[in-house]
Amino acid sequence: MTRLLLAGLAVALAVTACGTPAAPPEQATTDPLTVPGAEERTRLFTGSLVEVDLDQRAFTVVNGDLERIFTFDDATETVDVRDPSAAGIQGLAGSEGAQVAVRYAERAGGPHAVRVEFE
Repeated sequence: MTRLLLAGLAVALAVTACGTPAAPPEQATTDPLTVPGAEERTRLFTGSLVEVDLDQRAFTVVNGDLERIFTFDDATETVDVRDPSAAGIQGLAGSEGAQVAVRYAERAGGPHAVRVEFE
């Protein structure tokens, strides 16, 4: 019985001396803002497309009192249910007033459009 008690005490001391075990690498590196290629959590914002700035690679969507400015890049997907043959993200220009659903991710520079669907 004494040996069992001493063994338990030795384990408790070893854990205390070593501190808390480190998180496994897959848990420690899941922040999509800092890990390239990590899966991003996305959110949805719907509203009316009011402005497109191709030079700044940004567009503005308004829903009631809420206004959001989204950035985009060449990987941003667009789906136009009105015209499936419409050309990519450049198709935003000239579409002001259209109702859109924007799937976006929060990145270091703010909301970034991952997918824009014209309704």
